[in-house]
Amino acid sequence: SGNLDINGSLNANRQGNGDGGSISIISNSASSFKVDGKGGKNLIDGTLDAKGGATSGTGGSVTVINLGSGGVTVQDPEDINVLPTSGDGGSIDLEAPAGLLDIGNGDLSADSKGGTGGSIRLIASSINFGNTNVSANTGSIVVNSGFNGLTTITNSLKAQDIALIAPNGGFTLNTTTDNVVATNSAALITKNSITDASLA
Repeated sequence: SGNLDINGSLNANRQGNGDGGSISIISNSASSFKVDGKGGKNLIDGTLDAKGGATSGTGGSVTVINLGSGGVTVQDPEDINVLPTSGDGGSIDLEAPAGLLDIGNGDLSADSKGGTGGSIRLIASSINFGNTNVSANTGSIVVNSGFNGLTTITNSLKAQDIALIAPNGGFTLNTTTDNVVATNSAALITKNSITDASLA
């Protein structure tokens, strides 16, 4: 248990040709783990990059988990980058099973470039979205706020397959149209109550 303090960015980008690498950060703290945090404790003071190679390559993977009650804070989602140069999108896994997952304004993307979209998993006791666009184009998104209830999605989730899971509460979708778009409409799974929603 305790805090992780990482000075600077972590880079698992492929050089030249090839697929992005893997970054995994696991803490167990009552303090929120902050991505690109400035000052304080339990943070990385920089970005997390696992991109495909400069000329070709699929995206890599980034995992951030806080097993303690402090949760995870991503002030700028674009500080996590798993985009490919060509081919399949990468994977992003953000988990705070005992705390808040707080994601700020911007784009959290595992989109592909000519291949299959990647995957994004957002799992926490509770989840707070800013003006956040979450996208995995032909891939999958899982949002599980399965412990303490209501999650408000203020902008968009777009992927081929989307699962929204909140058995102890529900999801409120605050934009009027197209903010949750599953291109495979049969794969929009909702284990919750949905309000104010236009689901494509």
